[in-house]
Amino acid sequence: MAEDFFKDGKHAAAAILYESVAISERKQYSERLALCQYRLFTINIGDDQNQNFEAACHFHPFVERLDEIDQLDALKGLANVYRSLRQWGKVDKTVQKNAG
Repeated sequence: MAEDFFKDGKHAAAAILYESVAISERKQYSERLALCQYRLFTINIGDDQNQNFEAACHFHPFVERLDEIDQLDALKGLANVYRSLRQWGKVDKTVQKNAG
C-alpha cells in the first residue's frame, strides 16, 4: 500500500506507512527495511540542507541492502545530497561504491 501511495505522489501517507514498517522491521536485516528507509530518504529530501544531511546520514547504512537497481538510484541520490553540502569525501566514497 505504501508503494502505491508513493507512486501516486501521496508522500505524506506513504511516509507514515514506511515508518511503521521500518519500526516493525528495525531488528531485521531485510530488503523491505532498506526499501522503506530509501523511500523515506527520498520523501525527506528538500530545500533544507540540514534535513537533507540528516536524511542521508540516517539512510546511508541501508544502501547495500537494496536490490541493484534501487541501490544505483540511492547511491546517486546520496551523492547528490553530499555534493550539495560540499561533502567531497563522502561524494568520492559514494561514487566509488557505485563504480565498484
